[in-house]
Amino acid sequence: MKPLGKSLGAPALFGIVQGFVAASVYFAVGLVAQRALGFTWLVFLAGGLLFALVVVSYVEGASLHQERGGATVIARFAFNELVSFVAGWAICLDYLILIAICAFATTDYAAVFWEPLESGAPEFLLAFALVLFVAWWNARRSDAPRYNRAVLVVLGDLALQLFVVAYGLIYLLEPELLTDPASIAGTPSVEDLLFAFPLVLVAFSGLDASSGLAGQVAIGRRGLRRLISVRMLAAIVPYVGIAFVASATLPVERLGEGGPAGWIEAPMLGIVADFSQAWLRDTLKYVVAISAVAILAAACNAAMLGVSRLGYSLALNRQIPSRVGYLHPATATPVVIIGIGALVAT
Repeated sequence: MKPLGKSLGAPALFGIVQGFVAASVYFAVGLVAQRALGFTWLVFLAGGLLFALVVVSYVEGASLHQERGGATVIARFAFNELVSFVAGWAICLDYLILIAICAFATTDYAAVFWEPLESGAPEFLLAFALVLFVAWWNARRSDAPRYNRAVLVVLGDLALQLFVVAYGLIYLLEPELLTDPASIAGTPSVEDLLFAFPLVLVAFSGLDASSGLAGQVAIGRRGLRRLISVRMLAAIVPYVGIAFVASATLPVERLGEGGPAGWIEAPMLGIVADFSQAWLRDTLKYVVAISAVAILAAACNAAMLGVSRLGYSLALNRQIPSRVGYLHPATATPVVIIGIGALVAT
């Protein structure tokens, strides 16, 4: 197997991490709000604090060990091959689940434009088509411009999420959220909170995907450290802010007794549905749907990128058969791993 070249820079790393964070907002907030109720923002805040700690650890590990593989490489140096093997396979499974979730969640937002996409064969076919597309896309040469251009999509979505947060804090904020979260929709059980917390950690996979590109990134250790502050600010503000707004809207009006279950799968649509101005509410419904489809597709693509690079690292270190890590002679991409990933995700 020949090595993968260095062709990615800081914009690509930022886009991958922020893409995962943004995507998790689109599909996780509803599930968390269903369980954590008014405590949703506290669950996301705890996840955000842990995210900040993990960012520092990943940046330090990736800068010290310029190899592909993310946590599996860090675990190898910190512990041993067995821990590295377990970490690699666990994160590989996480990527495959994320590919499936992101592709599936895309259909709930696309249904704004064509309702049959909410269920049945159209829903499956759209998700299946997206998985095939990202597999084909990653099988091509992974040069920097394609990933750097995707940052524009991520930045546009970041602006939209910040607008939703700002509007929600001004017009939808309920002071009781800070002093008495239980007054919003009751007190969730400990079991529900324990179920909800891992859902907010899905965004962490973006850190592994970006650090897994360490051997393919044309950026020094100082550049990686400068990227920390941008990552944290851009990730945590909408990450916790959207959850705060959702805590005031989704538990009572969307996810309570008799509320439409559809908001669970498309929570951002449920949030903007509470905006009082009709023209803004109706416009944002379509803007959110477009942005969600774009960012979920980007996250699906980044998860496939993570699978391919992690699988290559496992093959290179004989943790899976070397032939599985075969690189296509023309594109230098691990096409066998990408094909298996697409099949399992489907």
